[in-house]
Amino acid sequence: MKRISFLVIAVILVVTAVAVGNVNKDDLTVMAGGPHLVTFMSKGEVSSSESVNHLQIVTNPGTLTELGYIFEGWDWNFSTPITDDTVIHAKWSVNRSSLSQALEHANSVNLNRFSAESASRLEDAILHGQGVLALENVTASQIAQAVSYINSAIADLERNTSWLIWLGVALASVLVAASIILVAIKLKKKRA
Repeated sequence: MKRISFLVIAVILVVTAVAVGNVNKDDLTVMAGGPHLVTFMSKGEVSSSESVNHLQIVTNPGTLTELGYIFEGWDWNFSTPITDDTVIHAKWSVNRSSLSQALEHANSVNLNRFSAESASRLEDAILHGQGVLALENVTASQIAQAVSYINSAIADLERNTSWLIWLGVALASVLVAASIILVAIKLKKKRA
């Protein structure tokens, strides 16, 4: 009832003001129910907000970025006039490409070069990553954890490989040194 009374009074004021000729556009906007607060939300947080006059068009705030996600736009038709306070939400989807790339890299590692025990961690990481990638409602956090698990398993294999290479070089150096000593001993015996 109060709202109807307010509208009747607003209409009378507008008609009177127009008849007298002492009205401007801003006065009419306020009498019509504006301005309105338009709030842009992203993942539960306010991204920005602006005040928009009644029946005006709100400006698209543009593209947002967030690690692990793909911005898919806003849940609003930006040609629709604003008639009340409005909340517009960003639409997001999880970016699965980082996990796909990590899996591709992990699958390119030649596991035959490693012991079964060393290779099993990477095999487990690959299976885990494939399971996460297959989830319909996967989160960016799950993607990041799977990528981290795969990268950590690959790094462990590379560390083990580096250690084995260093050990092989050290053993080869000892063998070369021992061979030189044996040759020197044989030469010394021949001279004697």
